[in-house]
Amino acid sequence: MANLYVENGDYVSAKILLTKAVEYQPENQYLQDWLSLLDTPEVYLAYQLINQNDYENARTLLEAYLMENPDAVSARLGLGSVLFFQKEFDAAEELYLGTLTDHPDAKEALVYLAKIFVAQKDEAKLNALKAQFPADFQKTPELRKAYVDLLLAQENFDEAVNELVQFIREFPGDADGYFLLGSLYLECGRKGEAGQCFSKARELDPDNASLNEVIESFMTEVTELNES
Repeated sequence: MANLYVENGDYVSAKILLTKAVEYQPENQYLQDWLSLLDTPEVYLAYQLINQNDYENARTLLEAYLMENPDAVSARLGLGSVLFFQKEFDAAEELYLGTLTDHPDAKEALVYLAKIFVAQKDEAKLNALKAQFPADFQKTPELRKAYVDLLLAQENFDEAVNELVQFIREFPGDADGYFLLGSLYLECGRKGEAGQCFSKARELDPDNASLNEVIESFMTEVTELNES
């Protein structure tokens, strides 16, 4: 999930991950291309612009780079991210599908395709994607949570709770999973279970300031509910 690290500004973790992966699979061009991202000024700068929400300038850089290097996976995924954030979902979908066809190991494309289908509330396309890549949807936390997001968008709260309960059993170290489940429990009035989930999320990711800020707000609401 190197490009997710890059988009979050964690270039050190991205390089460590990719360097280790290349050691095990030196013939993998996809991994080589991603590793070269950190040495490609145009693409590197484009990802920095994405981090700053400067999508127009990032798009200009990536489109120009792809004119000369049309098969550069990191640039294609970066442009897909820009299109996604600009809500040009059809163009992003086409780009990600093409990338996935050319580079089946580009699992980031799967994650963003799932996000697109969730944003469009397109259950049929998301289920088709799950059927095509069942193993990835089973073992990849981002894909599992994307399905939960779709259930929430459809206000299918009971099934979303069931999915998240199963999710944290399989991924007990995922703070977001506990946070999402706690939010659902709070929505359903199950304040005790909500508090337990929020406490676990904070324990797993104590340095995440934004997550902790939201949790603090929810915990205040839990306390108010307890006092009412």
